[in-house]
Amino acid sequence: MPFNAFLVFLLAQVLTTTVCANPLSHSANPTTTVAVSADKRYRISAVTAFELQFQNAHTGEVLHTRAVSDLQGNKSRISAVYTLPVRESFVVALTDIAEIWQISYADKPPPGFAGWVHDYRVDSGENAIPEAFPVRVIHLNHPVLDLFVDPHGEFLVGVSAQGMLQVIDMDLARVVADQIKTSPQPYPGGAMHWDYRDGGLLAVPDREEGIVSLLNMDNWKVIKQINIPGSGKFMTDNADILEARVRIISGSKQGLIVSIDKHRLELLGSGLPAEIKSGRVN
Repeated sequence: MPFNAFLVFLLAQVLTTTVCANPLSHSANPTTTVAVSADKRYRISAVTAFELQFQNAHTGEVLHTRAVSDLQGNKSRISAVYTLPVRESFVVALTDIAEIWQISYADKPPPGFAGWVHDYRVDSGENAIPEAFPVRVIHLNHPVLDLFVDPHGEFLVGVSAQGMLQVIDMDLARVVADQIKTSPQPYPGGAMHWDYRDGGLLAVPDREEGIVSLLNMDNWKVIKQINIPGSGKFMTDNADILEARVRIISGSKQGLIVSIDKHRLELLGSGLPAEIKSGRVN
């Protein structure tokens, strides 16, 4: 390859890497741009700045690709990708346009998902072929850069570039609460929720500061904030355990595990780094 052509190629690679970077990601707690379906059949990933790819999760075969843009043709980068098992869907947060995409991987997607057909004329003698991985677009008030995905599939909580939380009801397919300020850089991707009294509670850590904000899920008001020794991420929950465990992911206390009493809403204490305590980082 001639030297000048090599320089052009190298510059293109640098630009592509820069465009794909998530503005909220850092080494301690990056958002995810890869997800696997709950049935382990499919994998979705952001293969370029503006394109999704769907693969057979077992063989790696590319099944479908989709450019990421709205109806007006405005392109968007991909903020985060998650799996929503109870709805047999992937959920995609978009950086540049105010939309959430719910993408069905079900064999028979439910009503409400968009899709084209090869031929819609009954007299043509051809069967309609639905589009692979159809998209249900949910319009937002602002783009979101990361998400908390309710494991029951009832709602999503996203964060804007300005650090405001936005709640999306998945049954209604619309925003039900917006402009919720909890801390400087809330991290919904590291959040957890549990039953509290007669309702639910969502605990949202911060990306930069040692703050956990507790929100009443009936009215989405902050009822309390708890200080922890650094930015954190909640570990896998077990409904039978009365403590919510947070792993510190940055700062001098990185790896430390702290616990919050789910009923008294108080910090209980801390333990050894995760890799020492359990033999691995959770």
